[in-house]
This record gives sequence, structure tokens and C-alpha cells, in this order.
Amino acid sequence: MNAETSTPLCFKLRPEERARLREAAAQRRIGPSTFAAEAVRHALGTVRQRPLPRRLDDIAEAVRAATGQLGRLGNNLSQLAHASNCVASIDPHALAAIHADLAAIDARLATALAAP
Repeated sequence: MNAETSTPLCFKLRPEERARLREAAAQRRIGPSTFAAEAVRHALGTVRQRPLPRRLDDIAEAVRAATGQLGRLGNNLSQLAHASNCVASIDPHALAAIHADLAAIDARLATALAAP
């Protein structure tokens, strides 16, 4: 926030109004504060100077899912490393499956980060 051009504004809502505000904001995929600011701008006939901020929900979910998958893949790699220390070769199908999983994780994260 630029201190010269923007200042915080606080106001009270009844619980049911706050719930409706959250629902309406979620439908537009923005936060409740951004939704309220946009409503005020609309009522005043002014326009936002910058693009709407992007909710982190999609990114956070993609990172959460990728973290879990990477943990499981790390476990698989550890087992493969242990096996390779015991025998001379590693199953190429196991390595191909890990490679495919990593490619899928990368694609999901790229999609989440590129979404508007």
C-alpha cells in the first residue's frame, strides 16, 4: 500500500452481512476487503488504479499438493537409492514413474502460477 495515496478504512458489519460479503467476494475470487473497496469505488464513480490482487488460494493449494507429492517422491527416491547401494541396478520403470510424477507436479504449479 502506498502511504501517500491509500489509507486503511475500518467499518462494522453484522455477522450475516459479513458472511454475505465473504460469499460475494469468493464468487469474484477476490478477498472481502478488495470486494468492499471495489464497491466503494463503484459507488463513488472512481476506478482502481492497479489490477485486482490475485487470491493466493489457488497457488497455496497447488503448493500444498505439490509439497505432499514431493514428500512421497522423496521417500521413493530414498528407497531407490538404498536399493542401488545394495544391488548394481535400479528399475528403470520406477525412475520413469518418478520422472512422470515430477513433470505432473511441475505442470500443476506452472498452471496455478500463470492463472490470472
